Order: sequence, then structure tokens, then C-alpha cells
Amino acid sequence: METYEEIVSRWYAELHDPFFNLIKSRFTGLREDEVEDIYQDTFLAVHENLHRGSIEADTNWRAYIMRIGLNQTMTYCKAKGKFVTAPQSAGDDDDERPDWLSEMAPLETLVDETSDAKDRERMIAVMNGIMGSLTGKCRDLLPSFYYARMSMEEICQELGYANTDSAKSQRLKCFNKLKEAVRARLKMMGLI
Repeated sequence: METYEEIVSRWYAELHDPFFNLIKSRFTGLREDEVEDIYQDTFLAVHENLHRGSIEADTNWRAYIMRIGLNQTMTYCKAKGKFVTAPQSAGDDDDERPDWLSEMAPLETLVDETSDAKDRERMIAVMNGIMGSLTGKCRDLLPSFYYARMSMEEICQELGYANTDSAKSQRLKCFNKLKEAVRARLKMMGLI
């Protein structure tokens, strides 16, 4: 497993601009200095997770760091009362893909139709929490595609899939598992 210093030297500069672009496109109302603080906190969280031994040896660092960054951003936005996500486009191809939340049909309709702002926040937090707690193949594949915005070719190369068709098939299986987990959790919480 890489040391924290190796991870920082490899990924800190490389992910800076993609991280800023991702956060600014998904969260409205954040200033540059706030995003910079969140980026710093992301690498501190990586350090803490390494120290605790909670990171698996085969971790896809690009996807992991971006996922941690999104979680850090959500935590920051909730604490500051800025929990607002920017709308995404709704294309089907890899270049113009929707974010995973907008693909949660018909669950996203429930979020849109919920008039209580606290219930909306709870629903989105549940969806993001489940996305962040994925295991197995899904742990790296979905965040790589939806958060890190990697192409299917990059995912094949990075995660070792034989071809893009097998990666797309696995993405669909993982996404359906995610959708069912979100539906079950929202039902359990009485939100749907």
C-alpha cells in the first residue's frame, strides 16, 4: 500500500482541477476558498483513513479521493446551510452522462416533489451515504463513473475489466443494487 506522502505527491496536483470542476458544477454557492479548504480536508481524511487502516490495498485512488471529497463537501454544505446541488444534464452517453442521483428514477421524482426542505435533505443524504458505503466491485466502479467522471475505457484500464461492455454491464448491476438499497432505506425512514 502506498504511503500518505506517495499518495499526495501523485494525486494532489493531478486531481486539483478536476476536483474543483466537479465541486463547482455540483454545489452552488461555494467560493473558491471554501472549495480549497474542502480539498485540503479531503487529503486530511485520506491521511486519517490510512492511519486507521480502513483503506483496502487495491483502492482506486482517483475514485476514492473524489468520493471522499464529495462527502467532505456535503458535510461542509450541511454545516453551513449550503446543501444545494446544481442541476446536471441528462444525456445517455459517456460524454454527457447525468449524475447518479438524476438516474434514480422514480426516486428523484420523490425528492423533487417533497415540499419539506429537511425531508429533501435527508433523502439526498441517504442516497449519497449509500453511494459512499458501496462494497466490492461497485465500490470503485460507480464512483469512478459518476463522481470521478472517468470514461468506460479509463474504467476498464483502471479497474481491470476485459472490455467496455463488461464494465457497462457491471455498472448497470451495481446501479440497480444501489437503487434498491436507497429505496429500502427511504422506506425504513418513512420518507417514501
